[in-house]
Amino acid sequence: MALAQVYNALVPTDEAAERATLVAEKRRRPISELVDRTVTLAGTSPHTARAYRTGIGLFLQYLEALWAEELPPSADTVRPFAETVRMGRRVIWIFRPPAGILVKVSPADLLGFEAWLLSEKGNGAKTAEMRLYIARTFLAVALADQVITPNQAGELGIKPYRPKRKRHQRPVGRRLSTGEVRALRASMNTARLKGKRDLAIIDMMLFLGLRSEEVTAITTGDFVQDLGRWWLTVHGKGGKVRKVKMHDASFRSLTAWLDASGLGEPGRGQAPLFVGMAKGDRLTGKPINTAVIRRLVAEYGHAAGLAPLTGENRLSPHDLRRTAARNAYDNGASLLLIQRMLGHASPETTAHYIGIEETPDVTAIDFVRY
Repeated sequence: MALAQVYNALVPTDEAAERATLVAEKRRRPISELVDRTVTLAGTSPHTARAYRTGIGLFLQYLEALWAEELPPSADTVRPFAETVRMGRRVIWIFRPPAGILVKVSPADLLGFEAWLLSEKGNGAKTAEMRLYIARTFLAVALADQVITPNQAGELGIKPYRPKRKRHQRPVGRRLSTGEVRALRASMNTARLKGKRDLAIIDMMLFLGLRSEEVTAITTGDFVQDLGRWWLTVHGKGGKVRKVKMHDASFRSLTAWLDASGLGEPGRGQAPLFVGMAKGDRLTGKPINTAVIRRLVAEYGHAAGLAPLTGENRLSPHDLRRTAARNAYDNGASLLLIQRMLGHASPETTAHYIGIEETPDVTAIDFVRY
């Protein structure tokens, strides 16, 4: 649909108002109302509000520049789409067009927006990615408010925005600090075979961000060398398979375990990587399960003084996975790199963890440093 048609359909007239549907009314509303709603849903922090208004403002500026030749003369009353006004020491964004202009947005516009931020606005990759995420959130709210259609949202890969439920208790999940990670790793007695195994298990979650069930499924044949580095084939949820680069620290603990246990070498055979142990450091030969990993993570978390041994606040395997994601992000990894490391289907899920394109030589694993 041409933008002129979109805009003219939104211009209020007596005849149009009489037969307007609820959807049409929402599209005629000032886009500033949709911006305010998005900012409110995003959070109460002043920093978050500024970041969202800036991200949405830049998105609308990009759309206006992109569609300049298509805008009808009657659109001059709502141009510019977004601009900043300084009031004393404060910078305020002003938004003018009707919300319905968003029905024109296409997947190519979202891709172009990120490229425009990098090339024209001089944003770094991390900033550009976050502003693209804000634009997608803005469109998700527009979908929830019936401003854009489900068909358009499907093409854009957008789902309706669902506000987070308020928690009445402190969330159980946590991310460890650098000092806590070091204390956790130091709590294992690597002079014993069990200590070597347990450190290798915990490092798989701390440095590669694996789920506990993914750790239990690893075999010696899941490792392969490529580009001078070792990579691990991970069998994730829903039968999805991904490849992650081995972190140097994790590979050291892995080889120490394999050398001491005699289970084999990376890349050879199909032996279970982590097996059970009986008294006297005797191997049972049977693969461990997720219950074993949950227990040993809780035990070492307690031994390191990080958490109680039992109860809802004990240290969990998912805390270690969450820690890897946040640490990689804090050290400069992009959202997409972390999404691929974790095996998430969408960047929105990854954002909850830490809250472009991965090349063969650079992955999120390279940014994990404790």
